[in-house]
Amino acid sequence: MNFTKETIEGIRWAYQLTKLDLLYVLDEGKIFSHTNGDTGFRGNSMNVGKEGVSATRFIASQKDSFSLIEYAPQLTEVLRLEKRRAFGSPFVGETGLLIRSTDDRAQGFFYDIEHQSYQWTKEVVLSDGTKGALVGFGDHIFWWKILSRLKRGDQFSLARIDPETGERIWEQEKAFEAYASPGSHTPVFHRLCLVGQQIMLAFTGDFSDPKLPPACITALDLESGQILQKWEERDFPFFPQSDKGHFGGQGFWPQDFRWDPVSQKLLQLSSLGIYSIDPNTGKTDYRSLLEILEDQSLYPMTGASLYGDHFYFSSRWDTLANRDSVFRSLGALNIRTEQIDWHFHFPVGDIKVRLYSPIANDHFIATHDSEKRLHIFKKITS
Repeated sequence: MNFTKETIEGIRWAYQLTKLDLLYVLDEGKIFSHTNGDTGFRGNSMNVGKEGVSATRFIASQKDSFSLIEYAPQLTEVLRLEKRRAFGSPFVGETGLLIRSTDDRAQGFFYDIEHQSYQWTKEVVLSDGTKGALVGFGDHIFWWKILSRLKRGDQFSLARIDPETGERIWEQEKAFEAYASPGSHTPVFHRLCLVGQQIMLAFTGDFSDPKLPPACITALDLESGQILQKWEERDFPFFPQSDKGHFGGQGFWPQDFRWDPVSQKLLQLSSLGIYSIDPNTGKTDYRSLLEILEDQSLYPMTGASLYGDHFYFSSRWDTLANRDSVFRSLGALNIRTEQIDWHFHFPVGDIKVRLYSPIANDHFIATHDSEKRLHIFKKITS
């Protein structure tokens, strides 16, 4: 893997990869395409569609409006929507935009792109009288993520919503009863992915609270909302003895699992290895990468993103001559061969604080640092 490197100054914390391109927002609000330069559009943030038709569109969010922009075959503003009160960033779906309000009215809006009209507007109230926030999950499935205030503390309830009507299909509360917190702490759920008819959700909580159960991944049935299976850290094989004692543990973070369509497994790159879950069999595994990382002086690994055959991550560079206290190195771990195919060390003093999580597509690897610089590595094809 060979790359050319480029650095963009004055970047706003808004950059996203499409399948073929890299889009980023400068401080003055201009949206740039790495391939085509100035797009002619402005925005404070972006939301790029991920699948199907939606993967050719992105949302540019301005102060008073949203622009839906097609970037294939050329950049064209498809529509512009004025923001209503407390609009959140839209979710880009195949047939429309899913928008939620961010105020206490908990309204949801579905905007039909073809007919350029709001298909439905609803204020969601669940069976216990509480309101929820709207999130998207897949191109045609939309969810209310519910936070209920109960006497014994905070608890989540999840409901599936029909995208055509906005009506509730089912509601699930029992899956999350164990995570009700008696204190001020609020547990957090993360959407992971859809695996066939299984909805994968990750729970992260206050790990210092002994009254809460361990962090886990829960699989719910898409059609009924019932719990199918659940995995906690204790369900994985014991770590190799040589891994213990490094960097305070292995870093089991359920929200960081990613779906690999080739192996048909959920994978998480931890500090020194790879966790894996086979949702079809329920089998779990942990693979140590300590020897490989020590050979490359690249550990611990953190902030990983999965694209194709590689986990892209940031790391310290730890050698006898150079012992970093910050994350100023990048690497690409091949999940098929379990080898480091590429790594890059920023010179000491070039990155004063640390690099953030890298992202990748077919042509680029991109990451930013705390000095508002975007670092772009363009792949060289032979």
